[in-house]
Amino acid sequence: MSVASLASVPIRCGEAEEPWLSEMDWATPQYLRNQVDKAGFTLADANATPAELALAFDVINNWRASHSFPLNNFQNNLRVKVRNIQSDVLVVQRIKRLESIRSKLMRDQTSTLQLSQMQDIGGCRAILKSPMHLQRLVASYHRSKFNHKLKSEKDYVKSPKQDGYRGHHLVYQYQSSPSQNSAYDKLRIEIQLRTSLQHCWATAVEAVGTFTQQALKSAQGSEDWRRLFALMGTVIARIEKCPLIPGTPADEVALRAELRDLAAKLNAVTNLSAYSVALDYVGTLNQKASKYFLVRYDSGEHKVYVSGFAGNASQAANNAYTEAEKSKKPLDNLVLVAADSIHKLKRAYPNYFLDTQQFSGILWNEIRSNQTS
Repeated sequence: MSVASLASVPIRCGEAEEPWLSEMDWATPQYLRNQVDKAGFTLADANATPAELALAFDVINNWRASHSFPLNNFQNNLRVKVRNIQSDVLVVQRIKRLESIRSKLMRDQTSTLQLSQMQDIGGCRAILKSPMHLQRLVASYHRSKFNHKLKSEKDYVKSPKQDGYRGHHLVYQYQSSPSQNSAYDKLRIEIQLRTSLQHCWATAVEAVGTFTQQALKSAQGSEDWRRLFALMGTVIARIEKCPLIPGTPADEVALRAELRDLAAKLNAVTNLSAYSVALDYVGTLNQKASKYFLVRYDSGEHKVYVSGFAGNASQAANNAYTEAEKSKKPLDNLVLVAADSIHKLKRAYPNYFLDTQQFSGILWNEIRSNQTS
């Protein structure tokens, strides 16, 4: 089945954009929202015909690419806010994978979720040094005077998920100013804020899920691995002096005892270390010129391939993303990310490079601690 090229028209970016962004061509929505929703239902329909899926892909890929312009606006604004809080700025953005869109629609197909209302098609992320830095950034958003409407806010630091996930999520609905192009109005962008420790936990979950071919991130797969990550969520919450994970021991001795048993059963430290060193990275990019990175994890070769695109090549990057998705193998992972450098890409998405060293170090220190300490 074929996927049509993404439609785009050239427009000028807003004043908050960086200079290289003003030269870019951006995709704009070419379909009505009810057509987008219908395409989403088709994508999630196991009985859809190849012809129906081909049409749905056309619609979805245009809808997805159309989030790039508002996403860049929010990413640049996020970058400015982080610079006012800490000197080390780690901010990245990504467009949601087609596979992830399909999985989310299939999981929620009995609910009222519609593709046009999916809140994380475009997402940007900042990694902060500590919970204090994170809260300062959240407060900065609460004081913001821009036109965009806050549609959703979830504080998973004060109220962590039962699986151990912590972080702060903000979802904004894009609203142009009178002098800007209104084609992107009402598109939604998710902003994820995490501390470095919260981030190392989340990416370790994804890395282990990738290596073991289990959807641990979606509460599927090994109960033992999922329990270990819930316990480690509490370990990290203790380090950060934040609320613990529901359903995990509040007593440190009991926590460490259960963690030791699970770590031994899973051979967790050894496996986590093996995941980190077993991977080959193959790059095809000019590191200084690249702003967009197409990252593909090949599950068969156990290699990560990275292709780079210049900052004014948004459309080329999105087209390459679409073509790569058509030919990727079922167990491969693929994502299109914008970052300042390959170094920051690795820091922001260590799961794609199966880098679990920081997480395994915390686990090792915890399980070897004296039970009575």
